[in-house]
Amino acid sequence: VSAEYDEPNQDITTNRTQGETTLVKVPSGSEAQKEQSNQDAKQSGSYLELDKIWTPAYYGDDKHGMGHRTGLYSDEHGNLKVTVGKKHRTFDVKWNGDRYEVEIDGSRFTGRYLSNLTEDANRVFRDEKSIVTTPRKCASVVYHRDLVTCAGDKQIDKSSLRMCDKVIGKGWFGEVTLAKYTNPSGVKSKVAIKRVSQTSPHALVGAMEVAVLSELAKNPNDNLIRLVGWYLDTDALCMVTEYMPGGCLANYLEGLYNSSDLVQQREFRGFVKDIATGMRALEKWRIQHRNLAARNILLDANKRLK
Repeated sequence: VSAEYDEPNQDITTNRTQGETTLVKVPSGSEAQKEQSNQDAKQSGSYLELDKIWTPAYYGDDKHGMGHRTGLYSDEHGNLKVTVGKKHRTFDVKWNGDRYEVEIDGSRFTGRYLSNLTEDANRVFRDEKSIVTTPRKCASVVYHRDLVTCAGDKQIDKSSLRMCDKVIGKGWFGEVTLAKYTNPSGVKSKVAIKRVSQTSPHALVGAMEVAVLSELAKNPNDNLIRLVGWYLDTDALCMVTEYMPGGCLANYLEGLYNSSDLVQQREFRGFVKDIATGMRALEKWRIQHRNLAARNILLDANKRLK
């Protein structure tokens, strides 16, 4: 089962307001199952990390559109600022190599992620003075430092890739192209590169997809797309995943000549099992797909679905 939802082929995930993979409260059959789901997610730390990487308090580059609200934003150089209070006073947010820091009226606030920093500040600044964290109807963006903190171990060098100039998918985000990747051990393999167009190198659209796939890669599953790595290009956030030569399930089904064939029926039962296995793995980590469709399910060389 692919981690994305809306577009065909190598599509993996969009952002929160456009169908992005998100952490949710997934109903279980019993309280025991629900508690086990919580323990599974917390055991790896992925639930906590993914729940912190995005915050509606961050408005992206500059403060246009913030109106009279308080919040976080980045300037044209990527430097972080926070605006607080009725007078909208602005303070610099620093990164000390381990966490964010900001000093306001003699008080020092810190946080590993911007969401943590916001929570820390809002313990002091309340009501009209607090940093607004109400979700907004806009594309969710993640500050690049938060993405590095969460998924920095999956960041790769663009020089390790040789582009094939073959487009294998398109969507609202941009294109998916074929490439050849050489890992640190010198092993080469075909990969798919999904380029999510960006207007800023600091406020990243689609970064939650990278974060989710990075966490899932720590516990590989045969029915989930494997993230090879990611990198920032001049105008795009690039996600490198394993290449699925079988294309999407929708195209495969359209090419079948007789769906009542016994061999094909056995194959279909295998497909159902693959899909259920992939979705069960997502539920284990309390991740909701939100757009399960044949066009978003891919086949490998052995017709295994992911």
